Amino acid sequence: MFKCYSKTCKQRDPLAEQCVIYIRWHDACHKEGPCYLNDIENDIIVESAGILVKETDTHFSICLDKYFVDETFRHITTIPKAMVVEVRKFHLGYQEKTD
Repeated sequence: MFKCYSKTCKQRDPLAEQCVIYIRWHDACHKEGPCYLNDIENDIIVESAGILVKETDTHFSICLDKYFVDETFRHITTIPKAMVVEVRKFHLGYQEKTD
């Protein structure tokens, strides 16, 4: 089946392409003020979830909100794949709502 990803393609179904993603990843951290060597945390695992906006060979970009009409996004987080511990994708496969 032909898939069209252009925003102007009339055959495109952006809802069918939608994916929610859960990512566990190593994050950087910092400590404020004076610290002892024992205060340093070496392994901070963060859990993030959202709508997958873009995936490249090196990064995931996810957002909190997406406005489907003009395809704009809010609150985008970009996570390097080198820092990822676990990924789970949930393909929603929207269908038209019937009453």
